[in-house]
Amino acid sequence: MPAMIGASLEYSGPTIPTMFEVDIALHAVA
Repeated sequence: MPAMIGASLEYSGPTIPTMFEVDIALHAVA
């Protein structure tokens, strides 16, 4: 789900990524 991840990264751009977002990214890459 590249689109979902992109949107999440864009939404949390100016802020520090949360563990939830990091978890999503890890699952997406893995």
